[in-house]
Amino acid sequence: MKWLLLLFLAISLACPLFAGTVTDIDGNVYQTVTIGTQEWMAANLKVTHYRNGDDIPNVTDNATWEALNTGAYCEYNNDANNVATYGRLYSGYAVGDSRNIAPTGWHIPSDAEWQTLVDYLGGISVAGGKMKEAGTMHWYSPNIGATNESGFSGLPCGYRSYDGPYGRIGYSAYFWSSTELSSSETWYRYLDYNGSGVYRGSSGKRFGYSVRCVNDITVGIDEHGGAEHPDAFNLTQNYPNPFNPVTTIEYSVPTRTDITIEIFNVLGQKVRTLVDESKSAGEYRIEWSGSDDAGRPVSTGVYLYRFSAGDVVQTKKMLLLK
Repeated sequence: MKWLLLLFLAISLACPLFAGTVTDIDGNVYQTVTIGTQEWMAANLKVTHYRNGDDIPNVTDNATWEALNTGAYCEYNNDANNVATYGRLYSGYAVGDSRNIAPTGWHIPSDAEWQTLVDYLGGISVAGGKMKEAGTMHWYSPNIGATNESGFSGLPCGYRSYDGPYGRIGYSAYFWSSTELSSSETWYRYLDYNGSGVYRGSSGKRFGYSVRCVNDITVGIDEHGGAEHPDAFNLTQNYPNPFNPVTTIEYSVPTRTDITIEIFNVLGQKVRTLVDESKSAGEYRIEWSGSDDAGRPVSTGVYLYRFSAGDVVQTKKMLLLK
C-alpha cells in the first residue's frame, strides 16, 4: 500500500492542479489552474465589455488602431474564428482602463506577479517551456522545451502592431502586465516557439496583446504544504547592497491593498516610483536599475526607498556605487 501512496503523490505533484472556472461579464467561462501560490486563467481573455458593462470598441481598421489613445480589442486578422482558440487581443489602454476588463475577483497580473510565476517554475530560462502547450498542433516546430506541466496552456496567439498589421501567430505569445514603464508604455511577457524561456519587454499601448488574469486571492500551496499568506506588511533590505547596476527589493502584503514604493535621494527628492498599484496578498519583488522616472541614470550615493500601504510606512537605505 505504501508504494501506491507514493505513486499517487508523484502523479499529483507532476500534474497541473486545475482549480475550477471563472466567468466574465459576457458569460465566457475559463478553466483556471493553481500554480504555486497563484490561481491563473488557463485560457486567454475573450471579453468584449468592461466590468461595468461598457463596450470595449472592436477596432478593425489599421489607421484607427494606429491613432488609439483609449481601450480597444481586436481578433487576430479580424477573423472571429480565431477567438475560440486564441482569445482576443487588447490594447494597453484597455488593460489600464479603470473600468477593468478582468472578471470580478480577478485582475491583470502586475510585472511582479508574472515574476512570481516565472520564479516558481524554475526561472526565466525554463519557465516558458512549462507554460507552453506541448506539441505542434498550434505552435510551429521546434517548440523548444514545451511540456505544459504547469497547466498554463500558453498558445501562439501572435500580436497586433501599433500601426495595425498582425503577426507571429504560431510563433509567439504575448501577454500584458498591469505595470506601466511610463505613461505610454507597459511591461509584457512573451513565449516563443524557438526557446523555453519567458521573455520580458515593454511596448507602447497601441500594441495588441493577449491577456491572462490572476485571482485576487492567493490560493496556492507553498513547498512546505501550508497556505502562503503573509501575516503583516513587511519591507526587506534590498540585495545586493551596495549594488551596481541592479538591486532587488522584496515586500509582503497580507491583504489586498494599494501599494506604493518610491525612491528618494538624501535631499528628499523623489527620483523613481517603482510600484503604484493595488496588490493582492502575497510575497513580491521588484528590481531597480539605478535610473529615475525619465530613464536617466542617477549618480552614486545613498538612496531611501519607502514602502506605503495605507497607514503602514516603512523606509530603508541603500547604496548605489558606480
